[in-house]
Amino acid sequence: MAKLFAPVVAALLPAVLVTAAPTAVSNATGNGCTVTEYADIANAVATCTDITLSNIAAPANSPIDLQKLQQGATVTFDGTT
Repeated sequence: MAKLFAPVVAALLPAVLVTAAPTAVSNATGNGCTVTEYADIANAVATCTDITLSNIAAPANSPIDLQKLQQGATVTFDGTT
């Protein structure tokens, strides 16, 4: 039984890891994302086309990198960023 179960677990594990991971953007709807944490910016840039950066506090000497935005993406700065 364990030999049959192991391949199933191995096949499903990547899907479980992906779905179990916390979302990197605070409020993702369609292709719109509201980001409230500096660490979540890269994921939003990679996956969203309508990004709102809300009250982002970047660590010292850490730029907000928007160089890899998707084609046609818009970025809105909200609050104190």
